[in-house]
Amino acid sequence: MGIKSIKIKNLLSYDEIHISDIKDINCIIGRNNTGKSNLLKLIRFFYTKLERRDALPPKLNNNYSSYGEISIEYDITRISKIVKGHKNNNNKFFKQIASTLLKQAYYERLSFFLTESKNDKTFTLSLKIKNDESVQWSIKDTKTLNIINHLFPYFDIETRHVDLYDWDKLWVLISKLKSFNTEKISNEEIVAFFDSKIGENSKSYSDYINKIKEITKTSKYGYKEKVLNYVKVGLDGQTFQIDGKKLEIQSDGTNSFKYIEIFLSLLISLTRRDYITPIVFIDEPEIGLHPKKGEQLIENLHEIYMSFKKSKEGIEQNKYATPYPNIFMSTHSPNILKSVVKEFGINQQVLHFSMLNENTNIRKMNSTYDDLRFLNIFNDNEARLFFSEFIFFVEGVTEQELFSNRLLTNKFQHLRNIDIYATSDVALKYINPSYSNTAIPYIVLYDADHLFAFDNQNKKFTLKTGKLSIAQVRNTYKYSYIGSSNYQAKRNIDMFLKLLNNTTIQTDSNNINITNIDWSGLINRINKFILSKENYWITSTTIEGCLINEKSLILFKKWMLSEVLKNLNPKKIGNIEEIVNSARLSPYINDTQLLQTCKSVLSNNATIQTISDQNRLFIRKLKSDLVKLLSRRLSTAFPDDKIQSIVLRLIFCGKTETLTATFNKNFKKIVPGHFAGEIKNFKDDFTMLSYLTEKTSGWVTKFVDFSINEIEKNSADNKGFHDEFRLIFSELSSILERLRFR
Repeated sequence: MGIKSIKIKNLLSYDEIHISDIKDINCIIGRNNTGKSNLLKLIRFFYTKLERRDALPPKLNNNYSSYGEISIEYDITRISKIVKGHKNNNNKFFKQIASTLLKQAYYERLSFFLTESKNDKTFTLSLKIKNDESVQWSIKDTKTLNIINHLFPYFDIETRHVDLYDWDKLWVLISKLKSFNTEKISNEEIVAFFDSKIGENSKSYSDYINKIKEITKTSKYGYKEKVLNYVKVGLDGQTFQIDGKKLEIQSDGTNSFKYIEIFLSLLISLTRRDYITPIVFIDEPEIGLHPKKGEQLIENLHEIYMSFKKSKEGIEQNKYATPYPNIFMSTHSPNILKSVVKEFGINQQVLHFSMLNENTNIRKMNSTYDDLRFLNIFNDNEARLFFSEFIFFVEGVTEQELFSNRLLTNKFQHLRNIDIYATSDVALKYINPSYSNTAIPYIVLYDADHLFAFDNQNKKFTLKTGKLSIAQVRNTYKYSYIGSSNYQAKRNIDMFLKLLNNTTIQTDSNNINITNIDWSGLINRINKFILSKENYWITSTTIEGCLINEKSLILFKKWMLSEVLKNLNPKKIGNIEEIVNSARLSPYINDTQLLQTCKSVLSNNATIQTISDQNRLFIRKLKSDLVKLLSRRLSTAFPDDKIQSIVLRLIFCGKTETLTATFNKNFKKIVPGHFAGEIKNFKDDFTMLSYLTEKTSGWVTKFVDFSINEIEKNSADNKGFHDEFRLIFSELSSILERLRFR
């Protein structure tokens, strides 16, 4: 391990942050302007001053304070063991470490610069940035600063600023990653060597060097320059290529991919047998990359990572227990985040950046998972949620279809900033921000039958304890003090439980409608006063009930009739002209014959067949008569508006207030036989409309679009639209209002 922790105080967007337990791979995510790039700027400034180079100091977060501070805690356990090893007693560099870094660490242990536990040793270096723009190190000894810079070198890649056709920065990386004892090699020895190989005892090489020295003066090589020259001499050349081709002829994406890949490969490979532990910060590696190429980058990184990692005790060829570099990767890419989480397991962490009171807030996410089922389903859709502003968890595609509706989001524009995710129990457990430890607000929407079960025999509602448990919610408020909001929530739960236990449910004759309780009102109070603090919301029945109810009944029937007129057309078959002509010449004389004719002639067909004018007029009359019959049959079989709305809800896969549906096994046990028979007969008679009534048929989109257009047509202005929408779709409006998070 290189860096153990980073503390930043009163600089840029940071009031005070502490990033601890830094891993090999550290993925940084968050929305724009949450301070991700500020971490890069501050670490870079820290190392720029460590190398004694000039740089503009970062601004203080709060000018009322006289300074800001960056503190980096380094793990020096391994270098300490190496230095104290007997075979290294005569190494000049190790002696310097012993007399500076380790000695300094010992004397400053009591002032919390060094902590030792379980044989771990750490060394903390701090840089103060004062309000007069001066800086001050916590340690004045320059040798110690040089050693820290040598042992823990820093690199960064800002992908958008990389020169994709000039990779000379890689030579800087190479020169910092290896320690050679170059002091034993003198210039005279090098000159003599080249004379012997090139000049064949004529000293042509040394004469050439001497001539250059006579004409000009050069400064001495620094250590890194000398190392780099020795390395380059051993290579075939110094111009980087991709697959034997020049960088200039490659695409930007290919160059970016290979640059980062080679950079990381060198970083890991060249430090496996050394005591240098580098730190690298890569800002937005996904720029210019196809999403799958971003995944490949992480997969390739993992492959080289594992190729050097020891897997058992004892000696393994080319496997080392040495610390890996610390890699920080700031990204907006779900593909890269997903790949890091899946590939690196416990060797990675995800840091979620957000803004809180105008300051950067950093949370370490729970991004390791023991459940292999979740890792198997953890893909781009799931990873995308870690970048959300607000997550709305729903049960299925119907809810997703509704809340993603284009016309609805145009009218309720806060929906555009929400990620809607149709979840499963496994996914919800781990993606839920309360588990992942992010600051992302969220709501989980459930149907009422996840909370309630109707006991038809005893006429009681009982509470379930599965996905959603009122008892569990109450338990969290058990020790709340009187007067607090939690105490009031506990009282609300107690009052609700008492009401539920003491109330015998009365229903209408069909056992589908509750008559002695305002069921919708009760659900609304549960949502508002009990579940809202727990980030849950329940519908009074199902999502279908939010759309099909007594107040929206007129609009829904109008939409159904419009579907008959618009989308039921002659069947798309070769002999349709003959079939229609035969039907026209044998006119129907009753409702039964009308339905039989419609079934033989009409289907959901957007393409209108070419038929004669006479037959076209017949089809128009046929559909008009069908519309009248449909309206008449609804009113005759189900005379009450409340019952009509529930029946239509059942036909369109919804549930009753007693939480049963036609597809439930207990449906015929709860509702009377004649009522179940009426519904079945209605569905059979109007089977040509069955294309609408399936769960995923698209009827939700069609009805919502129709409703919004109708309401808008009859509204004077935007306020009028919202007032009317709220009146017709009151339960849906309550959910939409709950989804406002700004």
